[in-house]
Amino acid sequence: EATTGLALDHDFLDRYRGFPFARLHRSESALYRVLDAARLRVGRGRRALLGHPPTANLEIAKEVAWRLLADPDIEAGAKKAIARQLAEHEGKREELREALEAVAVQAALDMDELMADCRQAFQGRADCR
Repeated sequence: EATTGLALDHDFLDRYRGFPFARLHRSESALYRVLDAARLRVGRGRRALLGHPPTANLEIAKEVAWRLLADPDIEAGAKKAIARQLAEHEGKREELREALEAVAVQAALDMDELMADCRQAFQGRADCR
């Protein structure tokens, strides 16, 4: 068969899933998989992200959220909830950064005032000798 351009080895490419963060193979040990299956059977470690009010404060790690957003098998509704949570956390992080910056500026101003008060107090003491 005559083709032009790039030739792809489909046997090689079949190992890869078509999205970022996909795993090539399971890296957990057999013991880990057995213990994880037992943990999931008793219901620990599993939470539904859908069906809760926004005030439920469900949280997932940022790294996990990015993996879930990239996974094509995750439902669109779940991805929307994850994206909303990431945006809220980013907004809170920015607010905290700005608050810390304001505290640093205020501390520098207070330090200048404190140093001026100390100088004045020590100059008054030096005059008493």
